[in-house]
Amino acid sequence: MYNVRFLIITAVFFTFTAAANAASVTLGFLATVDRVIVDPSDGGSLPSFGTGLQLGDTVRGTFSYNLDAEKRDFESMTRFSNVGGISVSTPLDAFTLGTARIDLYNNSDRFGDRFVLDARGLGGDGGSFERRVTFDLRDSTGAAFDTAHVLPSDILLDAFDRRRITLQYTAFTEQETRERSVVSMTIQNLEAVPLPASALLLAFPVLGMVGLSRRRRRTA
Repeated sequence: MYNVRFLIITAVFFTFTAAANAASVTLGFLATVDRVIVDPSDGGSLPSFGTGLQLGDTVRGTFSYNLDAEKRDFESMTRFSNVGGISVSTPLDAFTLGTARIDLYNNSDRFGDRFVLDARGLGGDGGSFERRVTFDLRDSTGAAFDTAHVLPSDILLDAFDRRRITLQYTAFTEQETRERSVVSMTIQNLEAVPLPASALLLAFPVLGMVGLSRRRRRTA
C-alpha cells in the first residue's frame, strides 16, 4: 500500500517538475471560420471535414513550441525547426500534427513583426490526404517583438492587427491529381494553458500504469 502511494507521489512530483523545467510555451486558441474555398467545387474525394466546415463555425485547439528549438537565421527572419506541435478540433474533426516550424520576423519591410507556425501531416488510408495548419500573426507597426532571434515566452493577441489560422486539406487521387480545400479563420482568443492542467495531462498515463499494477496485485 505504501509502495503504491509512494509511486503515485513520485510520479506526480517528477511530472510537475519536468513540466515546470521544460523550456516550452503552450497556448490555447479559439477561431471563427470566415472563408471556405474548395477546388474542385464539388469537393471531389476530399474528406468531409475538409469541405464541410461552414462560415461561422468555431474551431479550437492548442499549440506548443520549445523556446530552445534549433534555429537558422536568414536576412529578414529566423526559422525555428521541430518546435513542437498543434492540436485542432473542428465541428467535424479533431487531429494533432506533431512537428511544426516557426518563422519569426522583426521589423521586416514586408510584414513588420510576424509569427508564423506551420505544421503538416498525412491522414486517411495510406496517407490519402494531407492536412496543413498555418497560424499567422502580424503586427504592421513592428512593435510586437523586440527580436526575431528568440522565440517569445508569451504572445498577446491584442498586439497584432492580423490574426489568422488557415486549414488546408489536399487529397491525392488515383490519377495523382490534387484536390484542395482551404478554410480560413480569424483568431478570436489566445491564452496560455495553465501549467497544472498540462502537467496533469502528462501525469495521467503514469498514474494509470500505477493503478493497473495495483489491480493486478489484488487479483493475483
